[in-house]
Amino acid sequence: MPERSTSSPSVSKTGHDAILYKFSDLLYQTTGIATEEKKMHLLQTKLDRLLHRKGVSSYDDYWKLINSSANRAEFQEFLDTMTTNTTEFFRENDHFEYIQNNFDKIRSQNPRIDRNREVVIWSSACSSGQEPVTIALVMLELLTGGYGVRILATDLDTLILQKAARGLYTMQECDGIPAKYLSKYFSRVGNDYQASERVLSTISYRQFNLMNEFSFRHGFDFIFCRNVMIYFDNQTQEDLINKFYEHLVPGGLFFMGHSESMVNKKHRYHHTAPAIWSK
Repeated sequence: MPERSTSSPSVSKTGHDAILYKFSDLLYQTTGIATEEKKMHLLQTKLDRLLHRKGVSSYDDYWKLINSSANRAEFQEFLDTMTTNTTEFFRENDHFEYIQNNFDKIRSQNPRIDRNREVVIWSSACSSGQEPVTIALVMLELLTGGYGVRILATDLDTLILQKAARGLYTMQECDGIPAKYLSKYFSRVGNDYQASERVLSTISYRQFNLMNEFSFRHGFDFIFCRNVMIYFDNQTQEDLINKFYEHLVPGGLFFMGHSESMVNKKHRYHHTAPAIWSK
């Protein structure tokens, strides 16, 4: 695949804000997130908060801090702060309805599911866990007769992964969960809801950067990467969807956000349903 550019293509590197563009380019090189010119003020706002929290007096000093080999935790905090975490339970629910309504067809096109009696799923940008928990709820209800589910849930942001691993959500965060799931798979803890061990035991949370090489030994039956690629340029998106393709088993399904598109991208997927593609 073509290599990604070493700088964000959407920002100018001239003028008095050159140091901000250095941070923008660093974010792009590391995560694939391209900062549009009109959103540079948001990057600056986040940087200002970091400098204030760290007691650092200048962008130059903070640049030196996060780029020091002795301060990898500081660099990770920079990434955690710059990434966006917007999610909810049963977001874009037609994806889950497709799985529920077509599971026999999915199994017939992916014989590994019946052979191994399990479904292996990757939620590749899981944020605070609502997506993988939703997947677990749907699959636990769907799978019978000794079939199991294993879900790998990854995200770049280490802090948000800590919240996800706890499986504890506010009443407001649980608004999108149908009552039948909430009563069966959650317990009330004060004003919050705790996901049950049965749900959490199906999910393994890991920190992972989608720009890194994929080195998974076994393929996935489903891969979810929804509403993430909107932050990437077209070439980065193309590279990523083809990396996902290589790690799907034959007959596997790739789920992308409805706001994302395969237009202007070279790929080998077959279109299955809105924002669902198959290998």
